[in-house]
Amino acid sequence: MSHRRDDESRVAIVGMACLFPDAPDLDAFWQNLCTGHDSTRDVPPERWDPEVFFDAASSAPDRFYTRRGAFLDGLTGFDPSRYGIMPRAAQGAEPDQLLMLDVCARALEHAGLAALGTGRTFARDRTGVVLGRGNYIGAGMTRLEQHV
Repeated sequence: MSHRRDDESRVAIVGMACLFPDAPDLDAFWQNLCTGHDSTRDVPPERWDPEVFFDAASSAPDRFYTRRGAFLDGLTGFDPSRYGIMPRAAQGAEPDQLLMLDVCARALEHAGLAALGTGRTFARDRTGVVLGRGNYIGAGMTRLEQHV
């Protein structure tokens, strides 16, 4: 069996961006990987009160079975106007959608393709963004059952 490779089947990764606990950007992510950094910690008091919501034996959807997690910090700096979104509309958006929008824009910028406001163009029909998303407890996720 032979596989024909033509120009349309080739893929090049030319830009990357990420957002992880203790890694707000790609450099911090690689540094954490190389040093074996553990980003888990006790629940910050501003997230939720373990005295109220922790119950290791509970299967209730409003209880957690652990007091530790990995948390994204410093996310209040999202600028909706950078993306043509009215601030009032952004208030009702799912936070994960806004985060992904920002990470995708940073990946395109890392590739040199989409520095916002520069007027630079690129072959949008030949450009894609591949997203990977982890699970976290946010506005949308609280509507789903968290326990089996």
